[in-house]
Amino acid sequence: MDDFERAINAERGGVGAVRIRRGAGVAIRGNRMRAGAPVEMVQSFDEQPVQISPEKFVAADRSYFGIGYNPALTTAGGNLVAAGADRTKINFLPERPIEPMRWIMPSTITGLFINQIKINGTDLLPSDLGVPCELFSEVSTAPDIDWITINTTPGVQFYVSNPTGEALLFTGAFAGTQARS
Repeated sequence: MDDFERAINAERGGVGAVRIRRGAGVAIRGNRMRAGAPVEMVQSFDEQPVQISPEKFVAADRSYFGIGYNPALTTAGGNLVAAGADRTKINFLPERPIEPMRWIMPSTITGLFINQIKINGTDLLPSDLGVPCELFSEVSTAPDIDWITINTTPGVQFYVSNPTGEALLFTGAFAGTQARS
């Protein structure tokens, strides 16, 4: 007798176990288990018709949302940040919600500091001390931060400082996914 035959003979069986008997061939012994609750048939019940509404398509396309020169962004002359200005607030209200992947600024802007970025009242930077805007340039190799969805209101607020002796334009673009219907 080999290992396989010893294993088959040692099998005690269970539900629907197969028993092999010498000389008798293969026999299937079905074990019945008694478990569960009794089942009663439901006679009938009222079915409500399914309500189908018209389809509404929502697209999510990759896009750029930028801040060019816009005098309405700040109370002190748009997104042109005055020389020596400290913590100028620039409010950006997109026309539709954005799921940004990256904020990109031109590498030609030097000297500005981003003190804080707020989305829906949430500070994205760990302190208000500021980071150089060059970290967000299109040629920067610095890892980007995790962005949260920017809604049309309250939008995103940038707090920037300009310690240089000349006015500098704060500009850039979000690369991400726009939501539209």
